[in-house]
Amino acid sequence: MRAYPALVFALASSLSALCAQEPPEAQPDALEVPMLQAAAKELDAFATLCFKNGFPARSRTLWLEVIAECDRDDAVAREQLGYVRVGSAWQPKPGFEYPQKDEPNVKNAKMLDGRWQALCKKLGDAHRETAAQLQAAGKADRAQWNFRRALRFLPTDATAQSGVGAKTVEGITGTELELTLLRRSRMMDRAVARLSSTPFAVEKTNATDPRLDSAGVKYDAYATENFVLFGDWEPEVMHDVAQWCERALAFCKESFEGSEPWAVPPEITTKIAFFKDRAVWGQVVKANASAVGDVDFVLQYTSACGIERGKQGIFVSGQQDPAVMTDYAVRKVAEQWSMLRKDAVVEGVGHAIVGMFFGRNLIMTVAEQKKGGTVAGRNQKRFDLPDLEVWKELARDLAFEKATAPAAHLPLIHASQFSSEERIKSWSFCDYLLRRDPSLLLALDKSGIDAKNDFDAMAAFLSSTKLVLRAVEDDWRVFYTGDSAALRAIREQTTPMDAISKDAPAWIEEFNKARKSLGAPAVDWSAEYSGPCRQHADYLKKNKVARDAENTQEASKQGFSNAGRLFAQSAVVWSGDKDPKKAIANWTMMPGYRDALLDRSLQQIGAYADGPLVVLDVQRGRALDGRIETVMYPTPARPGPNQPTVSHPASVPVALLGAEVAQLLEANGRGKQKEIGFPISIHYFGADQSDVACAVTVGGKPVEGKLVHATQGTRRTAAPGMWVFYPYAPLPKGSTVSVTWTLKGKDETLTFSVGG
Repeated sequence: MRAYPALVFALASSLSALCAQEPPEAQPDALEVPMLQAAAKELDAFATLCFKNGFPARSRTLWLEVIAECDRDDAVAREQLGYVRVGSAWQPKPGFEYPQKDEPNVKNAKMLDGRWQALCKKLGDAHRETAAQLQAAGKADRAQWNFRRALRFLPTDATAQSGVGAKTVEGITGTELELTLLRRSRMMDRAVARLSSTPFAVEKTNATDPRLDSAGVKYDAYATENFVLFGDWEPEVMHDVAQWCERALAFCKESFEGSEPWAVPPEITTKIAFFKDRAVWGQVVKANASAVGDVDFVLQYTSACGIERGKQGIFVSGQQDPAVMTDYAVRKVAEQWSMLRKDAVVEGVGHAIVGMFFGRNLIMTVAEQKKGGTVAGRNQKRFDLPDLEVWKELARDLAFEKATAPAAHLPLIHASQFSSEERIKSWSFCDYLLRRDPSLLLALDKSGIDAKNDFDAMAAFLSSTKLVLRAVEDDWRVFYTGDSAALRAIREQTTPMDAISKDAPAWIEEFNKARKSLGAPAVDWSAEYSGPCRQHADYLKKNKVARDAENTQEASKQGFSNAGRLFAQSAVVWSGDKDPKKAIANWTMMPGYRDALLDRSLQQIGAYADGPLVVLDVQRGRALDGRIETVMYPTPARPGPNQPTVSHPASVPVALLGAEVAQLLEANGRGKQKEIGFPISIHYFGADQSDVACAVTVGGKPVEGKLVHATQGTRRTAAPGMWVFYPYAPLPKGSTVSVTWTLKGKDETLTFSVGG
């Protein structure tokens, strides 16, 4: 992708109408330069202090801020972030990796927090005073910028608030735009939380579809008020996916309501077909080749497609994971309701709404992504993680990197040219516009219809909205990098420095001991990842939540946030044991917690502990390297005469595993059982695999049970890329259990002992 400043003179014909209204990027006034230089030195010094005292992640954010806001040529920040000067430019240093390890030192954190508060006062005062001088000199734009920077350091400063035209609504102060973002964000968060637990009626029906019939495939049909789902999945899976279609539709109606382009509801496709076997889906594609188009391309590069459009159309997909099916269902409803057409904008809004519901994205645009990009030296492999919290980190990096992935370029991107940076930008920018005004999404999309370049797109956006796209993009940057009272209220998260707890080191130590015993490397602690852990721990304590309800947050309870609800689902939560060693000894009995102990790709964790309560983030700190690693548990016996014999429990209490296992037993006529056989699992750690089977025997006799593709649900029983076999009854004590995993047609057998 070309850098934004390089799109110049050759495009002069399209600039004539735009140049008078589209200003160049604002430059500091001469009056500001000494203050900005002094601020850069102050921030550099504090970032260095953070680095030396065990908080490199905090340092990194501050050095990014120095480059973005104070001095793009600041040598200290550039060198610390891994840049080297080449002539007059800075280039990323080959092979540089910024250190990630934080130290959970409460004393150092308190010292740094005190220093930071003093520095905020100094910098906030400096920006406010500079703003007043600029205002007196008639330089309103730069005065506004400095008032906004003053609020970054002093969010409650009345003079700075007045300078940006802020007002107070329901006890929260912000600009008109910030309060709009807050109001709409809260509206959407409440809608997501409410709809996620709202049941919608689903009935089996005799409906048919000629496009499926022409392929000769077998299917059942299920109808809701607005949708018909076809497929060969179990009824409970089809019921669940059908309800997510209705939830997505209800959310879109609420979120786009009041925006003029949606005054007349758009016509969308309401038929979707899901088949377990990709080959069956391929039969449907081939049978409808004239409507599908390039059949060879569709079959080679995708697993889903549309046949015809609108009310007469049908979406058909071959999926082997219900989690991907729910992602696809919500995504297709959202993309259609948005009425968008351009690849990056369509995918951006799909990512945004799927992310609001599930906190992750499992589906990407067809074809290959472009590789490359620096994002301030960030590890490129993090782009492959579907977790939206990781994407928020990367979006913040892009917001600091002002020349990367310009918004005007998004409606010009084709799917086959979608770089990682552009994907993050499309998601974050579309998410921002949806929170601000949905009509701006449509304007951005339409700006690319006749555009030949970025400047054409900017001109079209200005013509339709009377807004300068570059200014809207600046507002997006502030949304990710600003720190006003209203923006803090939107984030609803504890800051990293507030998430340091004196009890966390003991839990991390025992967590690492357990990992070592299972052959996994030690993990480091992250202050940033611990912020959501602190928020969820506070929610649990405020509401005295029972152990069987620890992996969710309810909108009606004190301390709820939608981000907290999403985080809670994948969090490791334990309460009741002050002794970490005693607590973690139980974790291999729960497949999802076991997954965190076995995961070799896990490098950092978030952790907040307060006495007998600990909350861990074991998702965001993973580093993918493209390899598919398989770990079976129990693990195959190691050869050698001196290897100790490891025995495993015969059973696990259903109450320990939670509601999902209780429902599994209920569905199989065993609802009164208090115990279930020891869970047997295979782990792919996000690099999910299909075509998995499991046969379990004791003394040559089959063990009755259920194999579950356990990617959905709370962390106790679910993790990315995990399969679990649950024996319905406790295993015989003192027995030897034989397990045969069939992976893509190949068998691998292991045995393990059951304790007496």
